Amino acid sequence: TLVFVEVRQRVSASFGGAGAGICRQKRERMERAVGRYLSGLPTTPACRVDAVLFEGGRKPEWIKNIFAD
Repeated sequence: TLVFVEVRQRVSASFGGAGAGICRQKRERMERAVGRYLSGLPTTPACRVDAVLFEGGRKPEWIKNIFAD
């Protein structure tokens, strides 16, 4: 599986935390970028988009397949 990873960092959870930065417009840009990359490959592999979120000194949070509904 090909995994694309969005990494977000915030000093604190104020203003929504690291995950709040992945808004609708950001997701649309990521989908376009992934689509462009995949269109250049001879075959389309299984793939997903994950996010790794860092907030303050807490342990990173890894969210798999952020585009799954």
